Amino acid sequence: MTDPQITLALTTTLPAPDGAVDFNDHTRFELLTRPNPGQRWRRESGTGRYVPGEALIVAVQDTAVLRFSVRVLGGTWADHTLNTQLMERALSRFSYSLTDVVEGVTRTWTRCQPADIVPREETDLQYAAGSRAFDISRGRDQYLITVRCDPQPVVEAS
Repeated sequence: MTDPQITLALTTTLPAPDGAVDFNDHTRFELLTRPNPGQRWRRESGTGRYVPGEALIVAVQDTAVLRFSVRVLGGTWADHTLNTQLMERALSRFSYSLTDVVEGVTRTWTRCQPADIVPREETDLQYAAGSRAFDISRGRDQYLITVRCDPQPVVEAS
């Protein structure tokens, strides 16, 4: 069995000078983990003083939270810095879409909000202590990205 071909492309809904950004092009970026948000609900319920438990009044799907990690690449430190800026610029837009393609199945999340972009060493102390010099000397760095967007992706199969 061969590994599935995975693409995570960001398409901005505002005019972008950079166009769509592919976070798994293996030239500027490598996708380390894919977004898989699951499903979350906002609930309102009522309780009574003499009634056990609670009664569900309404439940609506909450905003999806997409978490994924990306390795930023660059042959030189200048290339790496430019690629990092491209990623930050693309994910800082007020509204955009994220498209995830795996083996011909496309999921598109719309109305994505500006992303939280955190360097991996801020959340993983072993990573910070171990391989940072090796990665920095090769123009590589990893980021954990969190994006909030509409809960229902548009799914298409080709």
